[in-house]
Amino acid sequence: MVMITPVDENDKDVFTLESLVGATLLKDGKGNAVSTGDAFKSSNASLVGLYFSASWCPPCQRFTPVLTEFYNVAKASKSGLEIVFITSDRNSEEFEEYYGKMPWLAIPQIQGSAEIKQKLSNALAVTGIPAIAILDAKTGEFILGGDARDDVMQAGGNAEQVSATIQKWKDAERHPISEAPQLMDSGAGARSPLSKFLSFMAKNPMIVFGLMYFYQWMQRKMIEAGYDEDKITTPPVVDVTPEDTEF
Repeated sequence: MVMITPVDENDKDVFTLESLVGATLLKDGKGNAVSTGDAFKSSNASLVGLYFSASWCPPCQRFTPVLTEFYNVAKASKSGLEIVFITSDRNSEEFEEYYGKMPWLAIPQIQGSAEIKQKLSNALAVTGIPAIAILDAKTGEFILGGDARDDVMQAGGNAEQVSATIQKWKDAERHPISEAPQLMDSGAGARSPLSKFLSFMAKNPMIVFGLMYFYQWMQRKMIEAGYDEDKITTPPVVDVTPEDTEF
């Protein structure tokens, strides 16, 4: 597992943005780059949202336009919010097309970017997308995870609600990055127990086959015991559309 290295060895929970997202970021979909320090200095950001997303993810396609409205209103009011896109796109063409529609910063697809994404995913326990984590831009401390996605969906592009939401984030308690995995899994951004169960079953198909075999065995035994075959019900098929997409 790739780990994030703290800035100060005497304080394991102090990070700079460079140590989290790398020294260089893209500032637009045209490939123009900027140093991470300059990007956040010019925007005077006090909050940073790390946005994990991909063009092939249907829930991401629904959430990104809402986040764009939220961000544009926040930037217009100089609220101190910046967002960094962390892609899970499968190639540079997909990334460029998707990021070209976004108004915020992004980690470029260059050598080492996959390692940055991996260490952030590990540190924040991100297992599905879309996911957004709100951090303190000055210290790198964790503020909010799944609940931030709820907040964005509720506020949308409403200026009053956007302002109130960002102020709530600014006033919220800060937590060490080491506590992020427990705090990230909350709100709509969290994976539901059903989603986690289905993911587990998908990764362990032999359990599914075993349950199917057990059901068929029980069905035969019930018929042999004299039960009416027509009254033995078949388990219902449940159609579940998850609100996030697993990596």
